[in-house]
Amino acid sequence: MPASAAEPDTRTPAPPARRTARATALVAAAGAALGVLAFLADGFQGPVGAVAMGVVSSASSWLLGTSVVGFLASTRRSAPLRAALFMAAATTAYYALRWGALEPWRMGSPDPASEPWNSPAGLRFLLVAIVWLVGTAAGGAVVGALAHAIPRPRGRANAVAIGLWLGVCAAPALAYLPDLVSNAVAAGTAPGWIGTADTSAPFVLVSALSALILVVLAIPAVARRCRALHPSATLVLTALTSNVLLAVVFRLGTDVVRAILDAL
Repeated sequence: MPASAAEPDTRTPAPPARRTARATALVAAAGAALGVLAFLADGFQGPVGAVAMGVVSSASSWLLGTSVVGFLASTRRSAPLRAALFMAAATTAYYALRWGALEPWRMGSPDPASEPWNSPAGLRFLLVAIVWLVGTAAGGAVVGALAHAIPRPRGRANAVAIGLWLGVCAAPALAYLPDLVSNAVAAGTAPGWIGTADTSAPFVLVSALSALILVVLAIPAVARRCRALHPSATLVLTALTSNVLLAVVFRLGTDVVRAILDAL
């Protein structure tokens, strides 16, 4: 006989520790999946490759994924920890695949077959991976905490939080946009489209624009999360200011890190 609709649910909920472990494993798996997708996107060329790189292999797209983790975190303490785990898993998967599939220690060697993994090129690659692992984990923690805080405050505090979040996510796509536009115009649309991010100015421009569009498309989801998002002067001013300042900071920081790594 079917149970009555009024009969209480006797199922035992999972213990908190088990739920926490499941959520942590899910976050790590999602981050690793993003790293795999980013690695695969690097192999595409042409317009499809440019869009794929902007959607799954750009700093803005990774920060959006981190924002989702922060949004969904159950507590203020778990938000930065899980967001950092998400970014660390993505970075580890990405560089592990590059290490195993591309064998970077053999690149540029006159005798690639005899080059050991601990050659200068191999050690430099590991150093780059470690730097990005630490940087993405730290950045993920900050963005996760910010994303978790967005729906909580009301009024001006909410507008400031959303404006800062927009600036953080969009800044990587905006940092080099002026140079990308001028380079793409100078290079034209052909034959650059047959190249990749390292050889084609139009490719890099479309990739950056795709990442920026992705951030813009996420705004309605944030609005639903906050239940009431109005384009107030505080929100617009904070978004514009944080976009400009953080884009400059991102560009300067990236240039410094690259210069240091190139000098090694």
